Formats: sequence, structure tokens, C-alpha cells
Amino acid sequence: MFRKFVLTFFVSIALFGFWAGGAKAASLYLSPASKQINVGNIVNVQILVDTQGQAINNAQGVITFPADLLQVVSVSDSASIFTLWVQNPAFSNNSGNVSFNGGLPTPGYTGSAGDIINIVFRAKGSGTATVVVSSGSVLANDGFGTDVLTSQGQANFTLVGSQNTPAPASPSPSPASSAPPGSPAAAQIFSVTHPDQNTWYNNSSPAFNWSLDSAATAVRILYDTSPYAQPSVVYDPPITEKSLSGLPDGIYYFHLQEKNAIGWGAVSNFRFQIDTANPDHFNIKQIPDNDPTDPVAQFSFDAFDKTSGIDHYLVQIDNNDAQIWQPTADNIYSTPALQSGQHTLIAKAVDKAGNYLVNTADFTIEAMQAPVITKYPQTITEGNLLAIEGTAASSSQVTVWIQKQNSASLTQNVQTDGNGNFSLIADDNFTKGVYTVWAKAVDSRGAQSGSSNIVTTVVIQTALERTGMATLNFLELAVPAIALIILLMFILWFSWNKFKIIKKKVRRDAGETQSAMHQVFSTLRENMSAQIRLLEKTKGHRELTEEELKIVKQLKKDLGGMEQFLSDEIGRVERDVK
Repeated sequence: MFRKFVLTFFVSIALFGFWAGGAKAASLYLSPASKQINVGNIVNVQILVDTQGQAINNAQGVITFPADLLQVVSVSDSASIFTLWVQNPAFSNNSGNVSFNGGLPTPGYTGSAGDIINIVFRAKGSGTATVVVSSGSVLANDGFGTDVLTSQGQANFTLVGSQNTPAPASPSPSPASSAPPGSPAAAQIFSVTHPDQNTWYNNSSPAFNWSLDSAATAVRILYDTSPYAQPSVVYDPPITEKSLSGLPDGIYYFHLQEKNAIGWGAVSNFRFQIDTANPDHFNIKQIPDNDPTDPVAQFSFDAFDKTSGIDHYLVQIDNNDAQIWQPTADNIYSTPALQSGQHTLIAKAVDKAGNYLVNTADFTIEAMQAPVITKYPQTITEGNLLAIEGTAASSSQVTVWIQKQNSASLTQNVQTDGNGNFSLIADDNFTKGVYTVWAKAVDSRGAQSGSSNIVTTVVIQTALERTGMATLNFLELAVPAIALIILLMFILWFSWNKFKIIKKKVRRDAGETQSAMHQVFSTLRENMSAQIRLLEKTKGHRELTEEELKIVKQLKKDLGGMEQFLSDEIGRVERDVK
């Protein structure tokens, strides 16, 4: 049930973890990567993860080893970066493998030497033993559980017989003891918590185990600060392991003696060292430099640990990975060449048991004087070279950037002479457009300058191209204009001809209308005249009234006036048409 909960927890982390950067490479590796071990002795192997800047929240793996040459004494996760385990570390000496699957919540772990588990091996026989991370995965804390593992390491151990390099795991029996013949020999003592007798540990609760002689009937043990002492605490029946707790810091010895029917045998002595306290003090002081542009800053490290002593320093500058720095006679640390600007040094003074103190120091690297571009062409034609001249620090390398708007920049390096002058000729098939040019300098120490003044060069077309372009531009304007004029002339010509045709038709129609009107009025005149004559003939029979005479007279007058009006209007139309 618990494992299901833990598995669900990690799935939730994978789904809802915070984004910590794009997927990168991570590696599982072993430390030490190689070592010579005497048969019968032990070696503590760390399984480490290097996330290479990527936050992770889970790792699992299987480590295989030759079971005929190595034997796992213990597997520990006490110093692990992981706090939750989907699968607790486990091992099988029969199959020759160690497995684990652990993790931790958001924000996860980021670092180059994350301790996952520690394996204590004992050398069983002579030969070369290869311990390999045979399979595994490292999941990024990116919200998707991306597997970023790209490298699986191995370690090679040379196992030699005791006759070649005698180095027993336990000190020889106490010189003062005299064991009767046939009594048990000195037992070999192992410690899963403090496996190496010459290594300091920050664990104050050591545990020991040993194998009993087949005829042992009792054991007695003791721990103290004496290399050789007679054990006095008896266990009957005999025990095979013993754990201690809460011991003060210092160097101790665990003493063991077995008894059989003949008597008490030789005493075994096992040294173990405890240091749980941080170093006593750690001070950092920057060493003054007369040249503020020097890219390398120096610091004096003053650290002291009264118990185990200072083993090394972990130094980190800004957001870069921490690096191990070993103490020197003067304990003066020099930074790598840095860019100009504000920086922060973070250092850990680590004692031989892994305890540490942290201190920081802020410092500034000033920029060198920026280069000055003194000569450049304001315009060049396409296909020509771009010549740049300027000044910078003497004997420095100048990087010149040339960038066209909205395009990638071109860089070119040039060395200054002894007077700080530099010049370069760039040939990059520059095309029409506006280019900006600027420069920076780096001297032989790695000191960097700020940016120079920014200048602008305009690349124009050649004269032939400009003439051709002007001609094309003229034709682009002239051809449509000429076509428009021709079109207008055609429209005028067509309209004039159409007008002439209409005019001719109107003249013809007007003539025909006039002729028809004359004919109509002639007929009308004749008819009216005939009617008037008819009225006049009636005059002999009776007298026309005065009104009838007026009507006849008025008809004659109106007929003449109408004929004259129509004739004038037709004449006017003819004149307008002409």
C-alpha cells in the first residue's frame, strides 16, 4: 500500500512539477572509478548523479558486479539526496546486482555529485572486477517526467591477493595478548557505517559485524581510544554484530575476542573515526589587485577544523557549477578568467568527514576601455570590401560585429598592434542595405572590454545597376502614361467619328423632316384654301357674318405664321448641326 502511495506521489510530481529548463543530459556514475583492493578488504562505492544543470526528482537503476570476485557487505541510503523510495535499495550476492528507485519532491535536485546510495564491497578473489550501471533512468522535474539519462558509468577494481600487498582489514592482534594454541584466530571485523578505518565519518552511531569461528562459544568486546586493549564485555552465547550510538567526536577502536573450548583467542582491533561538527571557522578575504580590469580575482581561504581537518573546498562563482578545490600551502584561490561586472563567490570548507561551513564574497571585475572605431566608409557599393579601422588596448584581440538590419551578424577577429591600432577588411558580398558595426576587445589575460561606438555603413548599388534601375523606373512610369495617351486619343477619335456620323444623320433627318413638313403644310394649305374658297362661294347665297369673316381671316393668318415658325425652327436645327 505504501509503495502504491509513493508511486502515485511521483506520478503527481511528474505531472504537476515546475518547469526547470529544457531537457538536458544527465549521467549516473560510480566513485571511485578505479582502485586496487587487497583480497579480503572492502571498498565503499558511491552511486552518484550528475544532472548537468537540469532539476530532477527521480532516479532508478540496476548495478551489476561479478559475484565471484565481489561481495556486497551493505547498501546504505543514509547520505542520499533522495527522501522517498519507490523501491528501497536492495542487493543480491547470488545474482550480482544492486537495485534502487528513489526520488524527492519539487523543486528536486540539481548538481554534479548527488549521492544516491553507498555500496560496501568486499574483495573475494584476485582479478579485475567491473561494476556497471547496467540500466536506469533519471527523470527531470519538468512537469512531464522526461528521462534525461544519457550516460551510465562503470568502475574497474583490481583485486590482488594478500601475498602481493599485505594489508589486513583489521589491525593485527594486540601485542600484549597471548592466545593458547588452538584458540580462535583474530576475527575479521566489518562496519557498514564506518567501512574504511582511515576515513572520517559524520555518523556517531557505528555498527560492526563479524563472522564467528565455527567452534566459538562466547565473545567479548570493548570500544575505547586505545589501539590495543583487552575486551571485557562478555556475550555468552556469542553475538555477530554490535551497534553503538551517540559517541563523541574522536578516534576510536573496537576490540573483539572469541572463545572456544581451549580458551580465549587473539584480539581483533578495528579503528573508526567520528567527526560530526562543522569546521571551527572559515574566513574569505579578497587579495587586492592594482589592476581592477584583471579578470582573475584571488582570495585567501582561512579555515580550520580541530577534529578531522579540512579536506577540500567547494567553490561556486555566480550560477556556475561548484568545483572542488584542494587546499594549498598558502590557501590562495584564483578564479578562472571572468567577464567584467559584479560576481559572487560561494565557498564551502569541507572537513574530512563531510561537514562544512559556507562563506561568500562579492567582488567586481571592471571592463577594459572599449575599442573606438575611427575610420569606416559611410557608403559602399555592392560587391566592394568593407574596411574598418580603430583603436583598442595594445596586444588584444578585437572582435568586430557587422549586422544588416533583421539579419544575422557577421563576426571577424583581428589583433591589435603594439600601439593598439587595428584594421580589417571584410568581404561578405554585402548587398544593398544599412549595416551597423561595433567591436569588443579581449586581452591576453582574458580581460574583456565594453562595446565600442556603433557606426553605420550604407551599401548601395553600382552605377550600371542604378542606371538600369533608373531606366526601369522611367519605363515603369512612361509606358503606362503613353498607353493612357494612346487610349485617350483613340477615345477622342472614336467619339469624333461617332459625332460626325450622328451629325450627318441629324442633318439628313432634319432635311427629310423639313421636306415632309413642307409637303404637309402644302397639303394643309391647299385643304384650308379649298375650305376658305368654299366658304367664299357660299357668300353668293347668303351674306357671311362678321364673325365668320374674322374666322376665315384668322385661319389664313395662323396658317401662314405656323408655316413660317416651323420653317425657322428647322433652319435653326440645321445651323446647329453644321
